[in-house]
Amino acid sequence: MLKIGKLADYALVLAEYLGSTGRIVAISELSQETHIPLATVRKILLRLSQNGIVYSYRGVNGGYELAKAASSITVVEILEAMEGPLSITECVSTGSECKISKYCNLQRGWCSINEKIFSILSRTSLSDL
Repeated sequence: MLKIGKLADYALVLAEYLGSTGRIVAISELSQETHIPLATVRKILLRLSQNGIVYSYRGVNGGYELAKAASSITVVEILEAMEGPLSITECVSTGSECKISKYCNLQRGWCSINEKIFSILSRTSLSDL
């Protein structure tokens, strides 16, 4: 089964919420409104901030907001911020260490599938969701 990780899924939920408000949102509100535990929200927002997807603001009126419009943020940007480069199998990963690669004839096919999935996710914006 192909499945994105829980943190990446939650990152999409948090980014969508930020995009829907169009304002700086306190971390406590993000946790309360999305029902994602506060510690998890902090962890996710740190990664999204480090990858330029959200801005963080300190102080009494501090919080988080999207760094650009939801229509300009792609699903693949968020997924890669949370999980690293998209790779459907080990053999399409950069620096792959697959032990059977020299005996396997499927790498070309998996690369093609990975490229198609990447293309779809890179054309899908946060606002498209």
